[in-house]
Amino acid sequence: MLEMPAIIKRPLLCAPGRPMLLGFSEASYQQFNEV
Repeated sequence: MLEMPAIIKRPLLCAPGRPMLLGFSEASYQQFNEV
């Protein structure tokens, strides 16, 4: 689940201040946030 950008993109938007909670680095989180 965490390996699928299409799926993790939604929870990331719900938790903009907690990207590490999902196990992603800030760099990866920013990339998904830009898309």
